[in-house]
Amino acid sequence: MRVCLTLVGALLVASTVFAHEVGKLRSAQMPVPQEGVAQCVVATARDLPGGAKAEGKPGDYVLRNHAATFVVAAPRMAGGYSRYGGRVLDAVLNEPGHDEDLLGEVFVATADERSLFNLRVLRAVQAEIVSAGGKSRPAHLRIHAVDDRFPIVDTTIRFPSAPQGLKVTIDYILQPDSPTLEITYT
Repeated sequence: MRVCLTLVGALLVASTVFAHEVGKLRSAQMPVPQEGVAQCVVATARDLPGGAKAEGKPGDYVLRNHAATFVVAAPRMAGGYSRYGGRVLDAVLNEPGHDEDLLGEVFVATADERSLFNLRVLRAVQAEIVSAGGKSRPAHLRIHAVDDRFPIVDTTIRFPSAPQGLKVTIDYILQPDSPTLEITYT
């Protein structure tokens, strides 16, 4: 069976945010590691960015370094069209004026030979910190996911999707001092 992975959305989505959409306030004491250090931690409220699009919650995963902070949802129900955790929720640069999360929704959808009639999304079932990072060491989070219903599509076309039997490993790797989160799907 041939399966196609399609990235829905863009990692750095340009969003329209109005003045009244302030979202969660950023913790003034959100930790920012020193240069040369990357970290992967289970989030507390203090670890999470604020902003109009901020969706991270305590218990999610934070990958951060001196340049940027990313929040990946734990295996849980999440907001938005995808509904499932295991995906990037928030992304901010760790510098004044760029520290409010404006990242729109990002998720991966899969389809088989029936295309839209069997569109599915990935649902995280397990998360593991492969490397907590450290001085000159990358932070590495691994998510194990399976395909699951894409409710908005199933409801719209009134035809329930069928399981594709996918088992996907998603690796999130943040190098020290890089503002780029590496994401690999296998």
